[in-house]
Amino acid sequence: MNKLPILFLLLLATAVGCSGTPDSLSADNARLVPVYAELLVLREQYQAPGSQLDSLTHRRKADSLLATVSLTQEEFTTKITELGKSQKLFQEFQQQVRMYLDKTKSAQTP
Repeated sequence: MNKLPILFLLLLATAVGCSGTPDSLSADNARLVPVYAELLVLREQYQAPGSQLDSLTHRRKADSLLATVSLTQEEFTTKITELGKSQKLFQEFQQQVRMYLDKTKSAQTP
């Protein structure tokens, strides 16, 4: 029996399995960090007691943030969901979001 085809299939399966997720955020995913962070801030402002934001204004501001990266809400949600499939990448993403929020918070503090 010729073992070459079996060896080839085994190598192909290994290559496909090992190439599943990258080790760090791609530039495309990294550009989502400030948008995600600003959407979190916007949601906090909207949900705060006594908030002056109505649902229409909230939606308009959220759409404006998403437009900065040329994405719809559905496309953005899909990208974040894909990121969540890799625990390592999502943790890195969340860490960058926290750093972004810390940086913007300290910039606003006099």
